[in-house]
Amino acid sequence: MDNRTKHAFGNAPNSEFLIGPDGKIVSMHGWSDPNQLRRDLEKILGKVSPATQISDLNMKVEAPPKLAPSGIVPRLNKPGNMTAISVKASPILSIKPEPLYIKLRPEADNALLQSGNGKLYLGFFLDPLHRVHWNNLVAPIKVEVRSSDSFKVTPSISNGPKVNQPSDIDPREFIIDVTNWNRSEPMHLNVSYFACNDDEGWCRPMKQSFTIHLSRDGDAGRPIGNRSMGSGRQRQGTPPPHIIKRFDTNGDGQLDFQERMKARGQMRRR
Repeated sequence: MDNRTKHAFGNAPNSEFLIGPDGKIVSMHGWSDPNQLRRDLEKILGKVSPATQISDLNMKVEAPPKLAPSGIVPRLNKPGNMTAISVKASPILSIKPEPLYIKLRPEADNALLQSGNGKLYLGFFLDPLHRVHWNNLVAPIKVEVRSSDSFKVTPSISNGPKVNQPSDIDPREFIIDVTNWNRSEPMHLNVSYFACNDDEGWCRPMKQSFTIHLSRDGDAGRPIGNRSMGSGRQRQGTPPPHIIKRFDTNGDGQLDFQERMKARGQMRRR
């Protein structure tokens, strides 16, 4: 996945586009709003009565089947604010091509981003699409960062924790110190681990390789542990009536994305 569609449509985190049969954009909003979408559709197709509600569908919601225990391995406390940086995974080389069962999320602290000297977070997450879990009855995950003449990493080899449970799906996390990392030079690392798929009845050793660049990853989002996500949730709430009355330029009783942005900007200037 290279996010070409996301980039072409403006990189907004929750944008919405209504496209007609001729391929032309009929309406677009920087922030998806189901009520606004219904109003857009009503302008084109007319109103329906009665309008179908989610509750009318009688959909049965079921939790996904449990693969293995979670909450077994304590999460790592990150040292201060971190920023996600770019990473690319290499295919698993074997007789039969294997999927990439784990994903790496690297994050750099401010010092590392600015000077090349600082701390690097490495978080390895099992891809839920492949329904695998860690095998804790064998050697834990091993991370090897390839040495370089220009920069130094400490430690260069890291081993995951020993877990009492035979299996789990918790992430494996590490913090390493980096010195003199030049932005023009990528960092290469190899990961060895054991993965199991109970549905297919196999458990075997795996190896993956990753290449990390000391550059911000614009598609990775904001690390949850860095700042409160409360402000993001508040954007989706209903503004107070006096705010709606003041900034509702089209008189529809709602604030669309542009009107919300204008209201927020004026409130900040105050």
